[in-house]
Amino acid sequence: MGEAITFAVPAEMVVKCANFAVSVEQSQRQFGSQDQRQRSQMILDTFEGKLAEVAFAQLARGYGYDFALDFGLYVKGQTDNGSDVTTITHRGETRLVSAKVDVKGIGARSSWLLVESHKFGADMYVLVRHRLSRERLQQMVLVDRIVEDIPVEVVGFAHRTMFTAPDGSPYVELMRGERLRVVPDMWQKDRPNTIRWLAAFRNSWQMWQEMGPRLDAPKNLGLYAKWLSRDFDYLFSYLWNTAIPEDPMAYTETSPQPARLGRSAI
Repeated sequence: MGEAITFAVPAEMVVKCANFAVSVEQSQRQFGSQDQRQRSQMILDTFEGKLAEVAFAQLARGYGYDFALDFGLYVKGQTDNGSDVTTITHRGETRLVSAKVDVKGIGARSSWLLVESHKFGADMYVLVRHRLSRERLQQMVLVDRIVEDIPVEVVGFAHRTMFTAPDGSPYVELMRGERLRVVPDMWQKDRPNTIRWLAAFRNSWQMWQEMGPRLDAPKNLGLYAKWLSRDFDYLFSYLWNTAIPEDPMAYTETSPQPARLGRSAI
């Protein structure tokens, strides 16, 4: 499975993420957003998400791939088409990424990859954890505006098929008002892909200690961080080999074709 990879996002990129988060919040107010979260909550959530994208792109460079980072603002009604990675460059060639990639950012105390069910549209989900407390992050981004390098950990990734057992049942499905749970040591291992294991996990779930705030989304799918794959060589090869040449005229019969991803691959 490999190990999670840790490094630091440099201060200059942290500044870009912070400025982007503030700009997003301002644009949402301009277009009459009815979001009920407090301004600071929205800024910090946006910051964590963009920091995660930057960290994932930084990791990719270490493997010989470049992603184009998007710091543009979308007017109301526009989106990024559900993917945080749109182009990939390798050895001087740029291709359009056909797989949808959703990069999720979490805080130092978080251990879950959660996806709201109505946003469950990506092919790959990548989890990045920063090493700062929420309080320290808030002080840095909203109060002091003194930004420094931020240590991060690219925890792992999962294809969308890995959220469910072979019978299609979600490993973890949480409804609005529920809390996450502290996973006991005996379950903190690579996730076996069996119905029997899933049933035992579900039966034990209600006995574990709750953690964190109650969830707002109506329905959430989840994966525990230690169940994610960390074969990043495979991930970047998959994104590259299923991508399409940026120049349509360069497309030939030998160009990469989108491939099906079986459970055994991750």
